[in-house]
Amino acid sequence: MPRSILRHRPPLLLVDRVVASTRGRWLVAAWKPSPTWPLFRGHFPGEPIVPGLLLVEAIAQASALLAFETEPFDVRGTRMYLMTVERARFLARVRPGDLLEIRTDLVDRRGPLWRFDGSIACRGRLAADARIVAALLVPGGSRGRRGAGA
Repeated sequence: MPRSILRHRPPLLLVDRVVASTRGRWLVAAWKPSPTWPLFRGHFPGEPIVPGLLLVEAIAQASALLAFETEPFDVRGTRMYLMTVERARFLARVRPGDLLEIRTDLVDRRGPLWRFDGSIACRGRLAADARIVAALLVPGGSRGRRGAGA
């Protein structure tokens, strides 16, 4: 499902599958960062970890999937863009090959702006959390109620 909704493609498609969801409220997704990802050769040599910004991006992608489940849109036209990271915390290292549970909760929505609280669990521990704001926009700058990206 993520590939049919999100415009991202490997290596920047950071959601492998949706595990569970309740329309308009929350969604849980899974992602397993590949140990063969070239990024890990430089971040960091001998002790590779997933960069924190990519954990926030994974939350944003899961949030776009929740937005689509909440209000389906034409994925060929409308896009969801990450606008603001209101806060983010990185609490544990995430390593290549770890199975991540990404949870996002819809906090509120005003017009094209959607606010989400997201978290990532890894090996039974909270690894990261963030509050983000994303905008659902139609190409050409017009605001729309129907469409997606992340």
